[in-house]
Amino acid sequence: MTMECYERLGAFLDQLECTCGNCVQYTWVSRDIAIEDVISNGVMESNRTNHLQDCKEVAQVGIWGKQKGSPHNQWDFRLEKNHKLVKISIDHGDLIFSLKFTTQDGRGYLNESEKVGGWNGGRRVSEVTFDYDEEIIGISGTVGVSRGKYAGYTIISSLCFITNKKTHGPFGQARGTQFAVPWNKGSFAGFYGLAGYYIDGIGVYLRASI
Repeated sequence: MTMECYERLGAFLDQLECTCGNCVQYTWVSRDIAIEDVISNGVMESNRTNHLQDCKEVAQVGIWGKQKGSPHNQWDFRLEKNHKLVKISIDHGDLIFSLKFTTQDGRGYLNESEKVGGWNGGRRVSEVTFDYDEEIIGISGTVGVSRGKYAGYTIISSLCFITNKKTHGPFGQARGTQFAVPWNKGSFAGFYGLAGYYIDGIGVYLRASI
């Protein structure tokens, strides 16, 4: 491939830039790597283009808690199309240690995410199980500072998950600065944030509701 073609391909890919967690964890983490990937594998319209379109329709809201961190501290949970969030597992004590998400696809199969956070464990694991007609429409919580052995970190000290039926929580200990974000039914598309020993920050993926 000539340098001119290489640069034209790079310019084309720049127009399709996507920085969501799925892409970052895939192959398009830099312009050069993206070019090499397309040279080797093609554009893969049925997969990549659809994903990019989905990303354009989804907005990141937040983040609450710690604002910035190194790449290995970033976490990302995206709700795939035709999947429903059916359970959230929360490891907590006087703060939120880790989160895990379980979804169900259209055929009824369950899919469990990797645990995010929790380099240390809490004293209790609580599970929020959603009814078939229950949908998350908001979160609230508090941002605090860790105590004890790993003191001084900005963390999520408590969390509530709000649905069209009830409020689940609070989990953790409500101390520090409060935050709350509601959204329309049908808008939820996932969570993202920062984590290490604990859940340091959390934000929400939202899509335009119909």
